[in-house]
Parts: sequence; structure tokens; C-alpha cells
Amino acid sequence: MGRRSNFPRIAKDLYSTPAMELMMSKVRAGGSQNAEVAPTRLAAAQIEEAARWLAATTEPPRPLIPYLRKTFRLSAAEAIQVIRLANAARGLP
Repeated sequence: MGRRSNFPRIAKDLYSTPAMELMMSKVRAGGSQNAEVAPTRLAAAQIEEAARWLAATTEPPRPLIPYLRKTFRLSAAEAIQVIRLANAARGLP
């Protein structure tokens, strides 16, 4: 994926929280407790990018799962994982 990330500064600050760093290290390793599938490195990068975007978005588009799948080229399980990671980064259950 040759495109550059242009997330706002708040997304980078949010991503740098210890909880988000821990979750993303688990995703990269393929062992997130919430993951239905162990993602490949490419999928982990897409999941990470999507989770950072979603965590920084105040009003995400609806319906969200089809949007995530199309925009970030994710499976349904990966889109759900993105939502879980973004919610955890925001401090939501």
C-alpha cells in the first residue's frame, strides 16, 4: 500500500496511547483476543489504518461495516475487529 496516511494529529495522539499500542501489537502478531482470524501483515496494516481512522472520526458513515470493507478492503470479521479496536481506543466497551 503505497499511499500515505494523512490522519489528523488527534488520531496519532489517540493511537499512541498505551492501550492502543498493546492492542495493535497483538493484531500485528496475529493474537488479538478479539480477533476471529489471525491477520496477515498486510491485513494487520489495513486493520491498523482503519482503526486509527475510525477512532478519530466523530460521525462515521452508516452502515459502517460495508463502508469499512469497501474503503479498507477488509473482510467482515476484520471490519468488526476494527470497530472493537477503535472502541477500545476511545475507552468504550
